[in-house]
Amino acid sequence: MTPLSRRLLLWGGIVIGAIACLAVAFLILDGSPRASGGKDRLFTIERGESLSMIGRALRADRFIRSARLLSIIGKVTGTEGDFKAGAYRVPAGASTIAIHRLLVQGAQSIGKVTIPEGWTVGKIARHLEAEGVCTAADFLAAARSPTLMGEFGISGKSMEGYLYPDTYLVPRPFPAPAMAELMARTFFDNLKRIEPGWKTAGQPGLRD
Repeated sequence: MTPLSRRLLLWGGIVIGAIACLAVAFLILDGSPRASGGKDRLFTIERGESLSMIGRALRADRFIRSARLLSIIGKVTGTEGDFKAGAYRVPAGASTIAIHRLLVQGAQSIGKVTIPEGWTVGKIARHLEAEGVCTAADFLAAARSPTLMGEFGISGKSMEGYLYPDTYLVPRPFPAPAMAELMARTFFDNLKRIEPGWKTAGQPGLRD
């Protein structure tokens, strides 16, 4: 074997070894940091979030091992700006590539939940739990939260009477505080539309 052949063979081995190392590293980083036997979890992308922000959030919540790998996938596939705002159910053990595909395709986990008129906050809470939206205990805690009630100027012990009966399109699961806020905001939006001057009418249970 000539010296040139030996050098080519050496360099060939180095290149193959480097490729093999990169492949192993990719497989490790692409894998989920959580076991595949766990539960599906909800991940939300807010409107206006960049790919780097999405990657950091996914990494912080242990959906992916590497935010940089997600950025690389986005750049290579030309999908950096294609991530869609919304709430997504991420399967347990999903790889970074699978999560990238899910978020780019915009396959959100959204379903209808109907709250009839006249229901108490307790009945609403039990219904939401039965529908897989959130636990009854979490919703009751949210509906009685002084902080959340204060945002809408609601006095009293709970938001009962201010949770608008309607059919909502929400992810499953959905954070209880977000559900309570959505229902209360819908109530006040409709109140404003029907009675534009309600703030000056001295509505009982509300404070300016």
